[in-house]
Amino acid sequence: MSRRRAHHRFLSWVPCTGPIGVGLSICSYAGHLTLGVAVDTALVPDADDLLRALSDEVSALRQLAGPVRAGSEPESPSMP
Repeated sequence: MSRRRAHHRFLSWVPCTGPIGVGLSICSYAGHLTLGVAVDTALVPDADDLLRALSDEVSALRQLAGPVRAGSEPESPSMP
């Protein structure tokens, strides 16, 4: 009998009402952290640089956090 581990993934939504240049949503569930980012490129013309910097910082935090428990390896952050 094989055991299958269910993987649930969800989208973290940033509320976008009004003139918000950058919106972040952070959600932690079942040992996973999800970051959602919404950027108004009319207000933040260097949005790609901002997203790269955010990704770099998340990677640095993961290094500081140390090893992950066996069986709970987090996914690498993906960039659009």
